[in-house]
Amino acid sequence: MKPVYLVVTPFFPTPASFRGPFVLDQVKAIERNGGYRAVVFKPCSLWHKEKSYVYDGITVHHVPSFFTPSYIFNGFGGSLNGRNLLKQLRTLGISLGDIAVVHVHTASFACYAAALKRASPNIKTVIQYHDPDPYQIRNGKLALWKPNAMYRAKKLISQFNRIDLHLCVSKKVEYNLTHFPRPHSEECYDSYKQALKVVKDIPTPKDLNTYVLYNGVDTTSFHTIDGLKESSCFKIGCIANFIDWKDQMTLIKAVELYVKNGENDNIRVFFIGSGVSRQECLDYIDDCGLQKYFIF
Repeated sequence: MKPVYLVVTPFFPTPASFRGPFVLDQVKAIERNGGYRAVVFKPCSLWHKEKSYVYDGITVHHVPSFFTPSYIFNGFGGSLNGRNLLKQLRTLGISLGDIAVVHVHTASFACYAAALKRASPNIKTVIQYHDPDPYQIRNGKLALWKPNAMYRAKKLISQFNRIDLHLCVSKKVEYNLTHFPRPHSEECYDSYKQALKVVKDIPTPKDLNTYVLYNGVDTTSFHTIDGLKESSCFKIGCIANFIDWKDQMTLIKAVELYVKNGENDNIRVFFIGSGVSRQECLDYIDDCGLQKYFIF
């Protein structure tokens, strides 16, 4: 039997939601090309007994997990989470000797990689970062409370130093990971810079093994459908969370300038997503009378 490539991720499609298709594509590529048998886990609440499900041929299991409300002293429950994953593996009949790689997505789940590394040092550990804030230092209502921020940052750095490979989705993410807590010279988000100031005295992590792996797309999933192309209207599609990093507002204001300058009226923007800045975008569109150009 092929060695196991264990993936722990909050991002994976379900029968009710297509969120996380890039991880689905990645898992299928690993199985297709890497000589591994992929096993996928999604963390769930300690109080919810989620059932395994199959999506596009991939079985997704769940691991009961404890995370503090609003990321207060996040990492406090890491040992419990690690034990829960080991318990779930035993239930499935997967021994530690079967596992070649454990690949977790985002810093919050570093505890799972750390637990398997402690249990079996031969397992290769990988963390993949999708956010320009790889330490998730901005997360939570008390993100700027120094005792909380310092605890979380130190906890992550101690785990990061034991990880074999850090995958970053861009050069900027890689910079923010390896130069923490110094921001990139082109950083423009005040919320991130303010959070970094709180932990400015923490030493920069040393000798992290990093690799930039841009999110890929399975191009075989896309094909032309006769009769669907509408050449009279220019369409823009944006699928993303509504947060400051994604900055849908800049796109909205660009379209506003374009149509008000009389360039062209036949332009439509389709937004798919949810998040904290969605209502702000809707309000701006309504206030400026731009409703005909945007579909949510």
